[in-house]
Amino acid sequence: MTNKEFARFSFAAAAACALSLSASADALADAASTAGVSAGLTEEDEAIGREWAGKIGFGFDAQGGNTTQSGVNAVAEAKKLEGRYVVIASAEGGWEEKRVTDADGSERDERTVGFAEAGANVKRRFEGFFLYGSLSGRNDDIAGIKYRFSESAGLGTFLIDEEGLKFSVEAGLAEVQEKLEGASSDEYTAVRLAERADWIPEWGENVSFFESAEWLCDVDDSDHWFAKAEAGVDIPMALDLSFGLKAALEHENQPAAGKEKTDRRVTAQIGWTF
Repeated sequence: MTNKEFARFSFAAAAACALSLSASADALADAASTAGVSAGLTEEDEAIGREWAGKIGFGFDAQGGNTTQSGVNAVAEAKKLEGRYVVIASAEGGWEEKRVTDADGSERDERTVGFAEAGANVKRRFEGFFLYGSLSGRNDDIAGIKYRFSESAGLGTFLIDEEGLKFSVEAGLAEVQEKLEGASSDEYTAVRLAERADWIPEWGENVSFFESAEWLCDVDDSDHWFAKAEAGVDIPMALDLSFGLKAALEHENQPAAGKEKTDRRVTAQIGWTF
């Protein structure tokens, strides 16, 4: 059995195990609830959401790396806590204007779709750890990524789980399908590592900070990997509006032909929270 076959077998086994554990835990939790025993959730957990909470924003960004450009962008984020499940979904895209150089050496501004990405992550919390499943899709004309889809499952835990401060880590396997500019389509199994921190300081009056990072590496080629890191702040304003500032760093260790490995993006947005 090759490394890839073993990894795919492990991925399928992990997904089946996750479903089995989730179903068993739900049955035990229901039985415990009937007997008057806590299922490990706080009163705050029970009180949060049967409703979605999130943000819709519009703003401007500036990029560096494969291109120097600026433009407008839009983002939508939503989160829901349903019992022991946490569901997070997001989508982001931008219409960019980049500076290009023609064959005769003259420069001009060219309007193009710079990037579009969407994803969803579901966590099923247990005592001390959680199972997760995630989906993502991305198109980035500037980085030469025609498409990249990934489906991942694995385990995670909250290393810090306090009011106002949360820090989680995840580890699992992912199935990746991608096509880079100038190359044929590819499909491979990858190891996935990720982390995220959220902080709402007591002095901030609901000002929130976050940072996250994700790394995926082909199980058959340790030089074939990509990573993304983000950090930002969200400041509440009047009328359910907020101001957000985010910096993102993306690295492709084997980029599309003729492309740089690292791209940077800084985004400023005005959003409506719900």
